[in-house]
Amino acid sequence: MRDQFYVWLKSLVRYDNDPNNYLEWKIDQLKENINDDGDSEYIGLVILYTRTHSYSIKARIQTGQPSYLGCIASARKPLAGEAHTRGNDLADGYFTQDTWNRIVADILSYELVKVVKSVRRQDPITAALAPMVDMLKDEKYQGRKKS
Repeated sequence: MRDQFYVWLKSLVRYDNDPNNYLEWKIDQLKENINDDGDSEYIGLVILYTRTHSYSIKARIQTGQPSYLGCIASARKPLAGEAHTRGNDLADGYFTQDTWNRIVADILSYELVKVVKSVRRQDPITAALAPMVDMLKDEKYQGRKKS
């Protein structure tokens, strides 16, 4: 499971493909023989940063227990007038490819920005004449013109 977590993280980075150059590992701990049954536990916590947010991704796998994979998004700086940063829980669930895909999709959707559509500007003469053109097209005016 630890190796799978690393493979998923590696898929996020490009160029040199070394996730350690882009991620901050907070916890990368494998505990063997944590009980009399010889069970093991892996806990991984990694933080990745974008220009405006940080994302904490946690993995927990323990023999005989349900696995966990989840993500929390946090703004990197507070809004004006606030002393705290804002954040949200993103996708979480069992340690599966489906959960990983939902986390990546959530991170992407969190980073998307709205596109501002450009407004086509009219030249000043056309803009000034537009009300007169509309008036000439008006049925009431057409009726007065005929009589």
